Amino acid sequence: MIHKKKYSNIPPTHPEGKLFYLDPDAGGTGCHCRRDWSVYHWAPTDECFEQESPGPCATGRYFAYNASAGRTECACFKNFVPLRKEEEEEQGEGDETACVELHTRAHCPKGQLIVSGEDGRADCDCGPHVSAHFWPEDGACHQHYTRGPCAKGEQFRPHPVTGRPACILWGRTALTGGYSKKKKRRRRRR
Repeated sequence: MIHKKKYSNIPPTHPEGKLFYLDPDAGGTGCHCRRDWSVYHWAPTDECFEQESPGPCATGRYFAYNASAGRTECACFKNFVPLRKEEEEEQGEGDETACVELHTRAHCPKGQLIVSGEDGRADCDCGPHVSAHFWPEDGACHQHYTRGPCAKGEQFRPHPVTGRPACILWGRTALTGGYSKKKKRRRRRR
């Protein structure tokens, strides 16, 4: 039986590839890895890792148990897609395909962002499906929360009211009137 509860008298760390183990039958504790712990065991290196940890995985992936396949694997984070084989070889990721975050520039040409291709692998594009990142003034797609096509001090991101891409000046908030759709009325002086 594996317990993830922390005990004050047990060190918080354990050796790489081992898990803290509490065996009520033997009355002992320790750091072990057993092949019959299928949801924690990584067969290629005969090591154990906690679920949803980096484990033995490449960049952009996490260690998980795939119940359908009946084995552990390195899965892409939810907002990531695997690189194509040729890109993987260029980046030298080894046996396992690395994953890259969607809607970032990564290795794409200027003006394009990472999207999920028809085969579920990373593609570069600036089509209609990335309209939230499209800036019509330069005809290109830009990553959110970067300067993008904006002036110095501004950030490219979805407008908090309209949801459309916008260049937002830092410090402008709804409280300062920076996000309002309505124009402020000027008071008439008497």
